[in-house]
Amino acid sequence: MHYFQHSSSRNGSKLTRYLVGVTLLLAGIGSAYGEGLLIQEQEGWLFPGWESRDRVQPEKIRAALDSIAVVNRCLKANGTALIVLVIPTKALMNEARLPPSLTPSPALRGRYAWLQGEMAARKLHTLDLKTVLQTWESDGDARHITFLRTDYHWTPQAAEVAARVTAGLIASTVVFDNAPRGGAALQEVVLVRSYGDLALRFMTAEQRVALKRDVLRVRAPAKEAQLLLDEDPTEVYVVGNSFVQTYLGFSAMLSHTLNRPVGLHWKPGNFSPWFTLLEYLQSEDFQHNRPKVIVWQLNEPRMFAGPNEAGEWEATTLMKPADWLHKIKQAIGPQPCTD
Repeated sequence: MHYFQHSSSRNGSKLTRYLVGVTLLLAGIGSAYGEGLLIQEQEGWLFPGWESRDRVQPEKIRAALDSIAVVNRCLKANGTALIVLVIPTKALMNEARLPPSLTPSPALRGRYAWLQGEMAARKLHTLDLKTVLQTWESDGDARHITFLRTDYHWTPQAAEVAARVTAGLIASTVVFDNAPRGGAALQEVVLVRSYGDLALRFMTAEQRVALKRDVLRVRAPAKEAQLLLDEDPTEVYVVGNSFVQTYLGFSAMLSHTLNRPVGLHWKPGNFSPWFTLLEYLQSEDFQHNRPKVIVWQLNEPRMFAGPNEAGEWEATTLMKPADWLHKIKQAIGPQPCTD
């Protein structure tokens, strides 16, 4: 049988994965509160202190985008479309909650819009998620919040909004070989009280008591019978980090909206997106079941960090950009693509 999604975290029962998702632990980062790794501001909002609030590093970002453009051309030459989905920065989406001493620079404020222009110049399919989510947040519904208060990740509701607009882009740009044949059945929304990963990772138990838990609105785990589909090829695949993990619901909503199975391959954020994409492209799943479209999820704050950016990624995943591109081309072939 064929699951509507495949995940790099699929070992163990669905219930175990569901409970693990509640904690949303952030791997690969330090663990001391008060050493510049965590910023606590109004109403208990937490922000990662390691993200720059003044540097844009445009040349590094352009180099990363140039590599992504090569991937896009290689995939297109071999019959697969690429959508690059960049999630905006939590601090920049919540600038009003930052103290005046941590005001982002004008260049940083304009980074996401600048990224959109740079990607358009390279003919990359993408979405202005920042505008989409800001519009959604400002519609008057207090439940519409993009980022979790005490967590690095976006809310399940924001993930679902992003999935719906991504489905719209896919529908307008991708011609599928097969007719829609059923997607994920969305489960009821349940409330879960939990501290987010920033609170759990960087604060003591005493500090968390004063902070209070967040209330997460998540979907209950699907029953086995509701996950199983036929063995037809999966024509849509999501590749990314914990922002698109099963628990947060992005791939389920994408599958539901497209009315198609959606595959998923994700790694924690300490693994570089370059490594995660290469791992998927080298997998038997891609080699024997090539999708019509890959949605590659990245994060705005780390767009400057290429495949060899020491200090940003797990040391074992680092590789020279030229070596990475060579392996990418080998995995995608057989039709050649140009730099």
